[in-house]
Amino acid sequence: MMTVKELFQSLELKDIIEPMKKKYPDALLPISRYKEDYDIILNTVFSGEGGTITFHPDGNSDAYMCEGDRYFNIVGMEVILPDNGAVTATEAAAKILWCSAPFGRYGEIDWAPLFEEHEADKYALQAKRRELKQQMMSTAEDLCLSAEADVWFVSGEGKLWGKRQNRSKRKHKYRMKKRRDELFRLSELHK
Repeated sequence: MMTVKELFQSLELKDIIEPMKKKYPDALLPISRYKEDYDIILNTVFSGEGGTITFHPDGNSDAYMCEGDRYFNIVGMEVILPDNGAVTATEAAAKILWCSAPFGRYGEIDWAPLFEEHEADKYALQAKRRELKQQMMSTAEDLCLSAEADVWFVSGEGKLWGKRQNRSKRKHKYRMKKRRDELFRLSELHK
């Protein structure tokens, strides 16, 4: 048995990254983030409650218990590998690093309110889009957009006009601008 910190001290980062690439090819953060987290683990002093991370011969483990925990506690956890060698030290370190990387550097944060706030913002944005779409499709005599809607289009609210856009977002932006221009043209005709 050894602690997480001892396990990481016995391995190079490149040895840990290879099993991560194989196991989680589509779910990796940038490698620079793992380098940072690897360095944090090597330099963090244990000051938590500890615990154990057990790897079973069938490949399962309770490494997911690291998710949401802080590095000052993770570094002191005992790592228990199976006796038959079914899980290597590098595979264990890769699993621990992958599970702890998104959360380990943060202090005690209650993620639920942050998630709820994100979801509320998302739904408010969707409601705003629906409202503007209804305004644009209106057949009323007054065809001009409200000042608020015009500012929304020009400022590019809602991540619709971000720097990186895929083809469908560019097409959507183009169609929205065309609709806006048509509304302005029609409102000029009715004056």
